[in-house]
Amino acid sequence: MDGMTVAARPGTGKAAVLVVEDEALILMAVGEALEVEGYEPILAQDAQHALSILEERPDIAVMFSDIRMPGMDGISLAQQVSREHPGLRVILASGHHPGDPSNRHFAAGFPFLAKPYPLTALMTYLAVAVSAAT
Repeated sequence: MDGMTVAARPGTGKAAVLVVEDEALILMAVGEALEVEGYEPILAQDAQHALSILEERPDIAVMFSDIRMPGMDGISLAQQVSREHPGLRVILASGHHPGDPSNRHFAAGFPFLAKPYPLTALMTYLAVAVSAAT
């Protein structure tokens, strides 16, 4: 990828958002909420799947990822994605207390939502991220 990120798939007008979440119910609920709000949700249940999708879909504007997942965690995923796709915006989420030492995302500088998060907060974060990606 050349570092350019297109915020919407040509012809759809919808910003593509990659959602990475290992809990299927949360993944589906977030995907449905994004679709209702006019986004194109692309769903992945783990980091490896997310990385594969990003190779196929250079039009993704934002990645919204859980932090604690089996295999590669969301922080490592976010760092790799930021290196390999510098125009893509990343938002992280976790149900673990922000003071937890394993939540290194604050030092990494990624926007963060604490679970359970209100969908209005997610939509606000996404609106900011999508406008920054364009």
